[in-house]
Parts: sequence; structure tokens; C-alpha cells
Amino acid sequence: MRARFGTPQLVFASARLAFVGMVMGLVFPNTLVTMTGFTLMGLGLANMMPVLFAAGAHVAGLAYFGLLFGPVLISDVAQISTLPIGLCVVAACCAIITVIGPRILKRWKI
Repeated sequence: MRARFGTPQLVFASARLAFVGMVMGLVFPNTLVTMTGFTLMGLGLANMMPVLFAAGAHVAGLAYFGLLFGPVLISDVAQISTLPIGLCVVAACCAIITVIGPRILKRWKI
């Protein structure tokens, strides 16, 4: 997919898919819709991670940072408030990647 669409477009589409999936999982109370949303989120993130690791040391370091400290941040926010609000951190990160990810990858010529 990366060769066909290009890295910036693939990261944009994957992050957007993950964002939409997480919002579906958090907003709709229907079990089927929630499971579909979390599935879409997983597909988006699973498609994005190999691209980020292939992008090089700068991006891979950020990806490892997110893998290590993301759960801590989510649990801290959830401890202070509620789990759905804690999971909004994931949606917010996906939204940020959707907006700035392709620009950074184009700037670094990845």
C-alpha cells in the first residue's frame, strides 16, 4: 500500500481511520458499532506503525515513546476522570497525526 499511495497519504488515511474508529467506539453505545469502531482503530494503527518504523530513527523513536508512555498517559487521565475520557487521548493523538504527520514526512522526504 505504501508503494501505491505514498507514505504521507498512507499515514494520513491510517490516522484518520484510527481516529474515526476510536470516536465510533467512544460515542456510540451499541456493542456492534463499538466493536466495529475499535476494529477500524486497530486497522488504522496497525497500518501506520510499520510505516513509521520504516521512516527512520527519528520517527521510530517517537513511535517507541508512544508505545511506552501512551498507556501510562491514558491510565493517568482515566484515573483522574473516566476511562472514556482517557481513551480520548488516543483519538486526540490520531487527530494530531492526521494533521501534522504527512507534513513532517514530506519535510523529511520519507
